[in-house]
Amino acid sequence: MPRFLALGTGILGGTLLLLAAFLPWFRVPMADATGGLAGVEPHVTFVLKVLGLFVAGGSALIWRRTRCRASVARGLTLLFVALLFFPYLVMVWSPREAAQASWLQTQHESLAWLGGDIFGEQESKGRAGKSEVRMTLIEVTGEAIRLPRAASTAQVSWLPELLECFGYSNRFCQFANRGWFLALGGTLLVLVALCRAREGFQFSVFRTITRSGLAGLGIGVAVALTPIFIAGALVARSRTAAQQGDPAAAWRWLHRAALVLPALRQDADLLARRGLLENSLGMPTAAAALHRATVLDRQGFAARAQTDFVALLADAPPGSAVQRAAGCALLRSGIQALNSGQTEVAAALLDSVLAVDPSNVKALYALQLACLRAPRPDRLPALVARTDAAYRFFSTRTKAPVVAAAYENAALAAQGRGQTDEALALRRISLGRPR
Repeated sequence: MPRFLALGTGILGGTLLLLAAFLPWFRVPMADATGGLAGVEPHVTFVLKVLGLFVAGGSALIWRRTRCRASVARGLTLLFVALLFFPYLVMVWSPREAAQASWLQTQHESLAWLGGDIFGEQESKGRAGKSEVRMTLIEVTGEAIRLPRAASTAQVSWLPELLECFGYSNRFCQFANRGWFLALGGTLLVLVALCRAREGFQFSVFRTITRSGLAGLGIGVAVALTPIFIAGALVARSRTAAQQGDPAAAWRWLHRAALVLPALRQDADLLARRGLLENSLGMPTAAAALHRATVLDRQGFAARAQTDFVALLADAPPGSAVQRAAGCALLRSGIQALNSGQTEVAAALLDSVLAVDPSNVKALYALQLACLRAPRPDRLPALVARTDAAYRFFSTRTKAPVVAAAYENAALAAQGRGQTDEALALRRISLGRPR
């Protein structure tokens, strides 16, 4: 690499690293104080941004005073390794944002995959303004993180699960932003530039980068996996205690596992298990109340269960696993009511879900169909605008059919109100054409 090119590469890398500190790295849509949508970043993002600026500033100071490539390369390499663990820090140690990302990803897949609502409605959407469209039911994402199995069963199929333990999954990539990629790219470009000097390629610097990187990765992997394996062992002990008929011990082991690994606080399967244990122990907790409401629902006492779910939805801490599970139960009831022709009941249930979770794209689309059938065409523009706003946080291209279907619903509503020009404009948007 020519010297001037190496210099340009280093300047470009430093610029990207500086720019990354002012751009979002990971954002999920959540309710703000006014009931609208706001992009929320995990607190760990701020920590890594400050770390990046500190290392970049320190490296510039060291270079200016000593011209020591090895020291600068070592610091930037460790920064690069730390950036590689950003998905892990988000998905494991930022449980609120990680759980919201997982829940939104589940909703989107329910809408957009080849057997989902958007593709399934193609056969019947042309009949009386989508009056015969049926929506699929949905469950809250079961696993917040896949706990490793026993070491005696280790095999090649572990590798995808192990990768998800470090946060590299569709749930993270869906809401990852360009700031993180710029930080990675900028650090890497500066490291490449450091390997080139007037004398030629600096093998000593390259060896420093390689050794520091391998050492940092090794230590990072060991530190990251330790709480995961400990939590897995504690959950296994809880399961054993429950099978032996000791709910108190089972609850203690489960509680300790959640202390070791915060992501387990948002796990739907462990929430159900905790609710069962706390109910059997007579503990007056939200998880126990959720368990009782779920049992009532499964036994056919839907009206009583819905009342309990609405109360849990209002009283549970915002962004908690209990609130999410209660919202999912009401969402399922709303979809069942919509599919059975109880449009007013469906609209009321879906409104209760959106009151605490305005970014719920599944509920937004179901409510659009309910408003088309009620009919309440005046509500469609606001619902479509919120759907569009929520999907601006998604990275996948498969969001396009969902947004297009939402604008199609708005066009049908405008057509029903006799606003032909507005309906035509909305149809053009749904087809991907300028308004």
